[in-house]
Amino acid sequence: AKGFREKSLMAVQSGSAASEKTGVHIWSFLISAIGSYSSLATEDSSSATTYLETMKCFLDQRRALDFAHYHYLLAWQAVMMGDVRQAQEHARVFMRPDSGGVPFFTGFHHIASAMILLADENPREALAHIEQAKKIGGETKSALIEYHALLVEADFELVRGKKPEGQKLLKAALAIGREKQIFNFDWWLPQTMARLCTTALEQGIEPVYIREFIRRHDLFPETPPLHIDAWPWPLRTPSSTACSTSRA
Repeated sequence: AKGFREKSLMAVQSGSAASEKTGVHIWSFLISAIGSYSSLATEDSSSATTYLETMKCFLDQRRALDFAHYHYLLAWQAVMMGDVRQAQEHARVFMRPDSGGVPFFTGFHHIASAMILLADENPREALAHIEQAKKIGGETKSALIEYHALLVEADFELVRGKKPEGQKLLKAALAIGREKQIFNFDWWLPQTMARLCTTALEQGIEPVYIREFIRRHDLFPETPPLHIDAWPWPLRTPSSTACSTSRA
């Protein structure tokens, strides 16, 4: 994740410099959006705020899709900071019927709304949004939408103790992730993914894909997974020898 963020921000800085040099800012809104995505994905709220403020400078509120996009990112930041009420206010904007009408983006808007509602302990409405997202994912043949919607639903079921249901959903999601090699997506919440990756390795679900996922993002759950031999520890010291080491 660190390498991805560094490359992404280098591209953002290069694009911003070109815009300043030429005075052409037609892409400045999207360039700043990329900076916001990279920062939010690594929980760098301070940098995200800077990029979001730049987005606002180049936001044309007559462009419904851009306006929804801006509030979609603000809502992600609010959830990351634990401000569910603020996230709900932004969701009201990006879920408006006139927010662009592009099915691909609408699918992600439903996923974001579901995550906000689950954070607010409103599962009934959240699950309705997840179903809408899965429907859009199927209609548009978007593996990414289906993958993320299934992950959110799996986490919900697992957190409330419905292990068989949650594991079935997680298995379906990770099969898509492994087939399509998905390692990044919107509304990334590291501890949620660490929790799901822990369950996956405990149950032997897509272990090769999950180990690579953990490595790329340096994921680590709040409770060290000492009971999971398959966890990709950076360095492992076998208990049988005091001096030898091997790579996990």
